[in-house]
Amino acid sequence: MKKVLFFLPNFMHGGAEGVIVDVCNYFSSNNIKVVLVVANNRGPLKSKINDNVKIICLNEYFWISFISLSKIIGLEKPEYILTTMKECSFIACLAKSISLNNSELIIREANTVSLEKKFENKLKQKIKNFFCYQSYRFADRIIVLSQTMRSDLIKELPFLVNKNINVINNPVDIQNIKVLAEEEIPVDELKIIQGRDFFINVARLDPQKNYEFLIDALCEYKKRGNDFVFFAIGQGSLKDFLKAKVVALGLEKNFYFIGYRSNPFKYMYRADVFILPSHFEGLSNSLIQATALGVPALYSDSQTSSKEWVEKHNVGISYKYNDVNDFLINLEKLKSKGKHIINLEDLNTLSSYLNLIK
Repeated sequence: MKKVLFFLPNFMHGGAEGVIVDVCNYFSSNNIKVVLVVANNRGPLKSKINDNVKIICLNEYFWISFISLSKIIGLEKPEYILTTMKECSFIACLAKSISLNNSELIIREANTVSLEKKFENKLKQKIKNFFCYQSYRFADRIIVLSQTMRSDLIKELPFLVNKNINVINNPVDIQNIKVLAEEEIPVDELKIIQGRDFFINVARLDPQKNYEFLIDALCEYKKRGNDFVFFAIGQGSLKDFLKAKVVALGLEKNFYFIGYRSNPFKYMYRADVFILPSHFEGLSNSLIQATALGVPALYSDSQTSSKEWVEKHNVGISYKYNDVNDFLINLEKLKSKGKHIINLEDLNTLSSYLNLIK
């Protein structure tokens, strides 16, 4: 039986972490021995992991966890190590080197590197990114989420030009999502959205997601005589700041920060438009999930992989980055667009992960 070791910082709910949990569960149900190592136990995703996945918690500060991780690699002797997010890839690369194990290292890049470099431009971030990206030299395979990301990665890190780079879209269990989408939402929340334009995003509340622009844009939308409700599903460091901004603009009956939800799909399914204003993305899990449920997406044109996905399936419209007027013009277009149907074959990508280790 093959053995695959996965490494994550914690069980916090994020797109990259969610994909790894899905892949762990899929592998474990396909006769693969799975070991999931985390630096600490924080977060709700642990409850979603299959019982036959072996979980090892290091209970350590993330940036020094490579020593303990190297010991685990030495003991478990996996044929493959799979990580996502550049920081995890750096730690895993160090740990594998120290362990002297000959595991194949597979790195999943979840963001568009050029845009990440553009927005993570402080000296400390630049230094961190430089060393993290150098670890990609030692990967046996790299996974990216779109052809656009593949081209961008090679352009930004030309030493990867001859590297084995696989394009695999984020997986979506569409049958399960459809079942979850049919669940009722609480009566008090249903009363809030009834008879009003209902918009949604599912994302961390952090600077990358560009919620400040979204609040300003929807404030202008309200000034033009529109009534709406926006549900922000997710947690993050900017929650208090964003809530204060909403109150200052008099939007507290329009914006609702409802935190983490184990089933966001029942909200997505009822939304008129899914809005993704991020400065940059790899390929957003929630974008794929929402459009898989037939909800049209409005997204910033700074997200090149989102553009590739949406245009391929004709499931939304982009707006000019941080342009309020263009945002509002295209939001009006999408409101009347209605539901769509998407090619489900593009969503069944878990088998592509399995093919990597055959």
